[in-house]
Amino acid sequence: MKRAPRTVWVIAAAKGVLVLATTHLGFHRDEFYFIEASKHLSPSYVDFQPVVPVLVRLERFVFGNSIYGLRLIPALAGAVAVVLGAMIARELGGSARAQRYAAFALAVIPLFFLMTTTLNTVVLETPAWLLVAFVFVRLVRTDDPKLWPWLGAAIGLALLVKFTELAYVFGVGVAIVATPLRRHLKTPWPWLGALVAFALIGPSIAWQATHHWDVIEFVRHQGTGGAVLGLRGRAGYVVSLVILPGPVGLWLTVPGLRKLLADKALRAVGVAHAAALLVLLVAAGKGYYAAPAIAVLAVAGAVAVVSRGRSLRALTVALVIQFVVPLPLAYAPLSWLRSSKNLAQAGELSEHIGWPELAHDVSRVYTRLRPDERARTIAIGSNYTIPAVLDYFADRFPEPAAGSGHNSAYLWPPHARPDHIAILIGFDRSEVLKLYRHASFAGRYRDGAHVQGYDWEDPIYIARGPRYDFATEWKKLKKFQA
Repeated sequence: MKRAPRTVWVIAAAKGVLVLATTHLGFHRDEFYFIEASKHLSPSYVDFQPVVPVLVRLERFVFGNSIYGLRLIPALAGAVAVVLGAMIARELGGSARAQRYAAFALAVIPLFFLMTTTLNTVVLETPAWLLVAFVFVRLVRTDDPKLWPWLGAAIGLALLVKFTELAYVFGVGVAIVATPLRRHLKTPWPWLGALVAFALIGPSIAWQATHHWDVIEFVRHQGTGGAVLGLRGRAGYVVSLVILPGPVGLWLTVPGLRKLLADKALRAVGVAHAAALLVLLVAAGKGYYAAPAIAVLAVAGAVAVVSRGRSLRALTVALVIQFVVPLPLAYAPLSWLRSSKNLAQAGELSEHIGWPELAHDVSRVYTRLRPDERARTIAIGSNYTIPAVLDYFADRFPEPAAGSGHNSAYLWPPHARPDHIAILIGFDRSEVLKLYRHASFAGRYRDGAHVQGYDWEDPIYIARGPRYDFATEWKKLKKFQA
């Protein structure tokens, strides 16, 4: 197998360095969540799969609580995506120039750069699927059935990154049935591949089966997540397919899909990704779930554009401009965020700010209690970030044991005495009084930068007199949604 052009490796390294240069704003809210999950390793979780927590556990063993160590994961993931994009371009018949252009596109399309500036499941989901796509394209091109076990291994790994990869696995299944690949089903190789995939994903499925299929409940509530231009559900997803790659990115993704579907030798690849996008539409998935498909189509588009040789210079300039314009979202100094509410909220920048202050505010409420009260006090957050933040900063500020009923944090409840006192963060008074007989207002959280982020103005209550035993209360706090 030929090596990728040297330029591809330079592009990959440059992207990794640029990602590591975005650490000045501090940890993102989800990074605290994954740090907490790394302390509770499991074959599966409510809203993600085990690969990210395992990598964070390994990273923290090597680097401790270093943000540079944590961000090394998305930096490497982004670089791997660039290299895999070039390798797929080669399998699609692309020249060395096309491979370099595919790598360049995956480096500078804002979707693929901005999502690597924090550690999350999406940043690993794209390279995981690109690995599957690489093996699948090679299998389609060579018609070699012995590649099925390798495809099964890649699929198993992708499913251990995130369950949304199932949409793409379904797409591969549709492609097998709808194209001449179905003749391989008469051989043992596809079935061996399925066995390999199931061996890898089996423990995760077993965990879900013994935990009431929590992921299904989570998926059912996807429509409660963030909106795109005020649109949710299927409408928001469709709009995302245009917004996420950007207008310039569409110059690659549309020709890419057209190339794959028009080429009989590669049609199975096009069918697989078109079917995956339709599955996500039917499921009303979030727009960024389409990122792996967008990446593959952009690579195919790069091959198509380079082979035609038309408008390549204009497209390159447009890609660079589209890359440069959103850079303030990744590198904006804190002073910019203080003066611009809209900029702070764009690109989730506000979700990097104010977490030490939140921990300090809760600690201040906690330490004002009498010593005998502190001994039976817990903290309950309205979302998964709050207990993870309190635990992270517990060495700096005295904090009570904390938990949340939100998503996977529900799996890690704090120990509570029957006569416990609770500090509740982010709940309305009416919600508190449904669980406790008495609630006293203790203040509101506001970060010192006055950036109105996700938890801005969250009320903090001290609650006494639990109405239920804690096991019952915890079930009432359960909230599985995006």
